[in-house]
Amino acid sequence: MFVCCPSSSKCVAKAMLRIGFGVTLALYGAAHYKDFTAFSGMTTAGFTGVLASLATLWAYVLPLLMIVGGLSLAIPYRRDIGAWCGGVALASIAIGMSLKAVLGTQTLMDVGGTVSNTLVWLLIYLFAVKSGSCCCGGAKGAPAGVCTPGGGCC
Repeated sequence: MFVCCPSSSKCVAKAMLRIGFGVTLALYGAAHYKDFTAFSGMTTAGFTGVLASLATLWAYVLPLLMIVGGLSLAIPYRRDIGAWCGGVALASIAIGMSLKAVLGTQTLMDVGGTVSNTLVWLLIYLFAVKSGSCCCGGAKGAPAGVCTPGGGCC
């Protein structure tokens, strides 16, 4: 389930990237819930009126997406759900912070570092999702996910 070909260093590295990224993303989500007052304040900072209300609502949703996405990628039970939840969570951070510079009261200098960090997270997300499965299938006629010599595993 986690590693098809434990003798392949490439496959082990892919699994460790996926598991490490997934667990880290889930723990970040849990940390946001742990200190929700500070996280919610950061989410709404720079917004007023309706945008502040939407940001508060998103402060409840974002950590949940991070937890579900991260755990779904790490386990990997439903990688499609994990990819959607994790991707929406990370992309929304970059988009939301950029919106603060356009529609809110913060400047690009205030949010630029966070946007850049999130884009790095999105790159790692891409690699973690792409490395979701180790085996491309066995040799011709072998069942998918079965490692056979020369069968295209990893």
